[in-house]
Amino acid sequence: MRGRGRGLWPAALLVVASCAPNGRTPVVAPAVGPAVVAVLPFRVGGEVDSNGAFTERSDLPPVPDDVGEQMAATLSRAFAQNGVATVDPAQVMRATPPPGAARYDTALAARVARGLHARLAVIGALTRFVEREGSGWGARTGATVWYQAVLVDVASGAVLDRQRDLARGLLRQAA
Repeated sequence: MRGRGRGLWPAALLVVASCAPNGRTPVVAPAVGPAVVAVLPFRVGGEVDSNGAFTERSDLPPVPDDVGEQMAATLSRAFAQNGVATVDPAQVMRATPPPGAARYDTALAARVARGLHARLAVIGALTRFVEREGSGWGARTGATVWYQAVLVDVASGAVLDRQRDLARGLLRQAA
């Protein structure tokens, strides 16, 4: 009788965690096997268009190339901390062609994630990245990150959800 309710705790925690206020209903993958997500390195210097493909833009301020990799690793850690199984970011980096070597779109995301045995993939773009200026006592300017992220179903290649946001202090909080 004592161990009877133990199997309900993970489900109860999931229900409680999903009750947080949110303006949108989150997309939940079908419960077939482990929910594994591969987060591809974000691209910089452009945006993800309505078809889920990255397009370069020359009118954006420069963003360091390695920030896209950092963003993917940060997002993978955030998923893992929230109980979502993710593919190791180093594995995803090795499996993803470098910028300019292949079209960065939902088809690439599905192909890379399928090769890593993931069910979902995330691709994204960083359109702005400004680091915090100041000291531990205060900031002259806060960090600013503008990003787009697209959640892709690997089996169908379909876009399940997209997020376009401005995050202030995101990297400082995640560190």
